[in-house]
Amino acid sequence: MKVIKTFIIGSNAFFSNIPEFKSKDIDELSIVDKTLGKSDVINIKFKNKDVFFYKEMSKQDFIKNTLDSNVPMKAGKFLIPDFVNYLGFTIEDLKKLK
Repeated sequence: MKVIKTFIIGSNAFFSNIPEFKSKDIDELSIVDKTLGKSDVINIKFKNKDVFFYKEMSKQDFIKNTLDSNVPMKAGKFLIPDFVNYLGFTIEDLKKLK
C-alpha cells in the first residue's frame, strides 16, 4: 500500500488557525494505491492520530462510496478545500450528496 496524497480532515482542518483551539488528536485522509482487503477504506487508529486510507478512486466513486455507506459523517471530507480541489469537485457534485 503506497500513499499518494494525505489531507488533514476533522476539527484540525477547520480550527487549527484559532489560537484557543486545542486538538485532542489529528484526523487524516490518505489516498493510497490499494487498500488491504476488499474495502475501499480502512481506518487505523494510532496514539494521537486516526488515518482513513481510501483507495484511489474517481470523484464519482468517492460520492457513491459516501452515499452507499449511509454514514452522514463521511460527507465531511467534501468540505475540505484541498481534498475537493484534488478531486476536481464542483457545486454540481455537491448537490449529489444532498
